[in-house]
Parts: sequence; structure tokens; C-alpha cells
Amino acid sequence: MEATAAVKEINTVEQSAHAIVHIVGERSLNTELLVDYMDDELDFACLFSPSGGLPEALNQFTARNHLAFLDSSGRTKSAIFTLPDFNKAHQHPRCRLILYNVDPAHGVEMEALKRGIRGILYAHQPIDLFPRAARAVLNGELWYSRQVLARFIDEKDAPLAPTEEACVMLTRREREIVTKLAKGCSNREIASHFHISPHTVKTHAYNIYKKIKVENRLQASLWLAKSG
Repeated sequence: MEATAAVKEINTVEQSAHAIVHIVGERSLNTELLVDYMDDELDFACLFSPSGGLPEALNQFTARNHLAFLDSSGRTKSAIFTLPDFNKAHQHPRCRLILYNVDPAHGVEMEALKRGIRGILYAHQPIDLFPRAARAVLNGELWYSRQVLARFIDEKDAPLAPTEEACVMLTRREREIVTKLAKGCSNREIASHFHISPHTVKTHAYNIYKKIKVENRLQASLWLAKSG
């Protein structure tokens, strides 16, 4: 891959793409290489959006599913969550957000989960994790370590007010499964643990989501934190 490869701009993206991945940050050689690598590895378009330019990109492709990787390098914890790009992605009904180049020392994980961010990639993690994270998140999964998800669920002082949804009674097995789902276990892993088929796990998950009125694992994690 040549270092002079041009960053792909918004107007080069196929209108028929079913999903668009945005790399949001400052223009640099590393950004160019990341965009090209992602575009080669994924089955859908990947493009560069300069810091502050994500709102325009989302408005241009209103009917698409979007995944925005927001560069967090050099930003404090509070600065990450006040960026216009973050706020726009957070409010957009078809956009999911991953933070990348995150400094592990900042401890943003709990706040990120509470704010609905679907995943975190830390500074100096290998580039091959980016397309894996993109596929997982666009498939409705989370990209956090199991340790982080477990700590989020076990954290008792999370400032999340109970709702009527948290009073819904699940069966013992459903509560066991929703805990496993929220901690990042795959359907196959859950099936193996409980000695049931992956199809049965999917059926349980469907029934759980319907009962507690959520649509994905992140929302189930939030529900679990509320209900205690």
C-alpha cells in the first residue's frame, strides 16, 4: 500500500452501499492508511470525515446505516463526550459509534457504555481489530472486553434511575442468559454453557428483548444495570 494513497471522500461512495463506515479525525498518513485498509477489508464503503464534518456526511446519506470511528487521541475524557461529532452520531437513529485511539488511563469505559457507545479501541491496538470491530457492531454486538462489561453490570452505584421496564419479571433462565449476553458472550458460548442449542439461545434472547423492551445487547446491559 503506497503512503501517498488518497483518502476516500464522501462523494466517491456508492449510493447503493448498505452501510457506511466513517473514520473521523484529523487528516494524516495514519488516517489515510486506516481508511484504505478498512475499505479493502470490509464489504461496504469506508470514508474519511474531518473532525467536525460527520454531521454533513450523515445528512448526505440519511437512508444508510452508519458506523463512526471517532479518533480520541489527545483528548481528555470530558472533551470526547462534548465533541459535535459525538453528539451528532449519538442523536442519529442509524449511526453507531466506536471510540478509537483511546488512552487506557482515561477510564472512559463506564461513561462510554452509559452514553450508548458501541465499542472502544485503545491506542496501539493492531489495525486488524478495526474491521472485526466494525462487523461486530454493525451486527448488533458490542466491542468491549468481557471484564469491562462485567464491571459495568456489577457496578451498583451507576446513576441510572429504575424504570417500569426494570420491574418486568424474567424467568431464572432468562435472567441468566441476559447476564451472559450483556457480558459479551456469543450465542454459541451461551449455548455451550447451558447445554442448549444456539437456536434456543436466540429464542430466549428474542423473548427477553421483547419483555424488557430493548433491541440489542447494549440496551439489555443498561436494563440489567438499572434493575440491579
